[in-house]
Amino acid sequence: MLLGNKILELRRKQRLSQEQLGEKVNVTRQTISNWELGETAPNPEQLKLLSKALNISIDELLDNDVKNVL
Repeated sequence: MLLGNKILELRRKQRLSQEQLGEKVNVTRQTISNWELGETAPNPEQLKLLSKALNISIDELLDNDVKNVL
C-alpha cells in the first residue's frame, strides 16, 4: 500500500480530520492532503510524529517488512 493511502486509511480509522492530524504533526491541512494524494512525502521528523499520532510504528507505516529481514 502506498504511504499516502496508508495515512488516509489510518486517519479515517481514528476519525481525525486532515486539520486535526495536521495539528498533531505540526503541519497544515494542505500538507496532509498532499501526503495522502502522494504529491509529497513526510520527512523523517514528520514520520516520527505521524507514527505517534496514528499509533503505528514507522516500519508499519512504510510497509517495511522487518520480519523477513530478521
